[in-house]
Formats: sequence, C-alpha cells, structure tokens
Amino acid sequence: MFKKLDFTLDIDFDRIKNDQMMESYGGTFFSYPIRDMEYFNNVLKNTVKFNVKPFSINYTEISKEGAQPHTDGPLVALNYYLSTNNDATLFWESTTPDIKILPPNQGFDGGPVNENSTVLGYDPSKLKLVNYFIAKPNDAYLFDVSKIHSVSCKDYNFVRRFIRFFWENMNNLLSKQPNGNLWLATLPRR
Repeated sequence: MFKKLDFTLDIDFDRIKNDQMMESYGGTFFSYPIRDMEYFNNVLKNTVKFNVKPFSINYTEISKEGAQPHTDGPLVALNYYLSTNNDATLFWESTTPDIKILPPNQGFDGGPVNENSTVLGYDPSKLKLVNYFIAKPNDAYLFDVSKIHSVSCKDYNFVRRFIRFFWENMNNLLSKQPNGNLWLATLPRR
C-alpha cells in the first residue's frame, strides 16, 4: 500500500514552485509544474537515481480540509513532503460495490484538470479506514494511488506542500531487488 523511503532533498523552494497551475480539485488541491526543471534534476541526480523515469513530476499543495477520498488511476506516486503539519494520508476500502461519485476528467471544483486525469472521487460514508501514515517534512512515501486514499488536514489555514512523482502501470514498484534497492530507485547509503 505504501512504503517510507529514506532520502533527503536539499531544495531551494523558490526554484520549485511555478505560478502556472496545472490542475485543481475542490478548492483544496492544486498542482504546478516545477519552475526550474534543470535545477531540480541536478538536485535529484545527487540524491536518488530512478531506475524507471517518472512520467510526471510536479509541486503540489493541499489546504483547508484536505483531499477527499479518491483514486488517481493506475499510478504509483512518490510524494516528497516539504511541509506537513502532521496531516494524515488515509487509505480506505469500500464497504459497498460501485461507489464512484465523479467521472474521470471532471474537476471537483470546475477548475483546471489534467487532460489525462483518471481521478475518481468516492463517497466517504461507504468506506472503512484500513491504514494511514503521517508524513513529516523531508519524508518520502511511495504508494499506490490506484487505492482509495485521502488527506486529512488538521489546520484549515495550513498548506501541505510536497513534490509528486508519478509512474504508470507499475505493479511491482514497491518490491525490492535482491541487493536491497527498490526496483524503482537506487537510494544513497546512510
């Protein structure tokens, strides 16, 4: 479902956040392209080597009440957290069949939506909590975003900030190679 990874990125925040929004949902979730990709790639290459290149990397903010239960399609995500306020990422299972409440490509708030989006929303009253994690700044979590998940924010005025990496249709990204490295990435030894 999810795995915490152990690496730290030394990031100049002003070189990451772009003013041009890529997509938004519910007035609480906003993603932006990385402002200076050359700078960001240099930071990455000194920290983590991806054995499989992500198809998308963006900067994301979640605020107010958080992100409602949803799936992001057949994807795996790596979230590297910049600020968190001890907010929880929650994982859910359905208590009834067929609980999707939004079709693909429809924004929760009518805002810009990634044309390739497969985001589906779910009715929280028909779900049961099965797991969660609470990320701290500079934590990195790899997880299957095709599983129902949400974000619960503690402080309405706090903005949770993180960098998202996405891979498509990679069923074994959470597995380890015999040498102990994740199949997805080679992490520095500590």
